[in-house]
Amino acid sequence: MGSLMESPILGHAALRAQLTASVGGANHHHGWLLHGPVGIGKSLLAEEMAMAYLCQGEATRPCRRCHGCHMMAADSHPDAMLLQREEGKRDIPVTKVRELLGFLALTGRESRRRVAIIDDAERLNKAAANALLKGLEEPAESCLLILVCSDLARLPPTIRSRCMLQQCHALDDATTRAVLQRIGIPEAALAMATTLAQGQPGRCACLLERDWCQRLQRWQRLTEDLARCDIGALQQLVAGKWPPAPLTLAVAMVLEQARPLLTRLPFPLAERALAVCTQLAEIPARAERQTLRCDQALLGSMIELRRLVARA
Repeated sequence: MGSLMESPILGHAALRAQLTASVGGANHHHGWLLHGPVGIGKSLLAEEMAMAYLCQGEATRPCRRCHGCHMMAADSHPDAMLLQREEGKRDIPVTKVRELLGFLALTGRESRRRVAIIDDAERLNKAAANALLKGLEEPAESCLLILVCSDLARLPPTIRSRCMLQQCHALDDATTRAVLQRIGIPEAALAMATTLAQGQPGRCACLLERDWCQRLQRWQRLTEDLARCDIGALQQLVAGKWPPAPLTLAVAMVLEQARPLLTRLPFPLAERALAVCTQLAEIPARAERQTLRCDQALLGSMIELRRLVARA
């Protein structure tokens, strides 16, 4: 028997017990769909389900001691497969889904079971979703398929209806802070990160990069007073390419500062300021789709918002 490994998951205690018990026994549903906000640990929950499914322990699963559990923790179990969207790609293609279904159809090498996880399942393109549907309708024997999704509405109803749906919720502030500390967010940025995370600590993983952590801390200082923020300093700060994660956090900071100000503006100005805030909120998604220059859009919205709230 190997050494006992610590679980990487904080929080979700009741849900973890429910999910691992549901797949640890002989009878289980072949398809699961974990859905909920981004950055709350859904992928870790799916991995723990997979570990429980392939666990060789006799009692509680996952036992975190057996050879199967240790292989799962090392991402080296031959009977487990993870499918994710490739970096730089917009969707998951049908070829990858066919590879996954072929994998599930094979006999397990270490056990009689096989398990596959599809992360960001809402990114399946139409052909991939159709191929997956066939796999859900005609599941291979002794296999488990776990889908992880942050936008349930983007998955076809036919796929949703053939899975056991499990909603996952955001974490409380104390657990969020503990997660951020565990992953190594600098102490100086911990309060900012906990506030920005809103129970979704994974949203703040970009703060592990020193440059982005410092830039966002400076952005916070510059936008604390929207009516007097230094546009020249903002222009220097937003210049260049902003990845989706820090861009989302930067926008969230501004929206949090703008919210109470909207109630103090006269109606015509408040209506225009709300429209600017709506545009701001759309910038990260539009930038990810590569339909606009986020630095120009962000600066333009900040200039207009400063002009409006200065009249509050």
